[in-house]
Amino acid sequence: MRYHEFTDRVNKAIRIWAAWIYRYICNRRRCGTPERKGTKRNQARKRVMSMKTYQNIDELPYTLSVEELAAFLGISRVGAYNLAHAKGFPTLRVGKRILVPRDRFLQWMDRQMEA
Repeated sequence: MRYHEFTDRVNKAIRIWAAWIYRYICNRRRCGTPERKGTKRNQARKRVMSMKTYQNIDELPYTLSVEELAAFLGISRVGAYNLAHAKGFPTLRVGKRILVPRDRFLQWMDRQMEA
């Protein structure tokens, strides 16, 4: 077998393999396998969309999760996590969860507006 015949066979095998991989990936996307349905971005959107909207401050729960804090302030979830990790921001840690006590949060907001 000559060199160019060998390279032609290898190239053909690579093309067949790449086409098979492409079809496999496209079929998995179209069928909506569980890996595609539950992406983190979709889960976060559903969580934010399903959250209660509060008409006034008195309706807020005693402790806010970071996602609820983000929805209340109208900022992104990442921005709310950055705020929760900031020095001087009132947080309460329960295991790995970060909770924000309502009363201390409102006091913090008042201090920020005074400054």
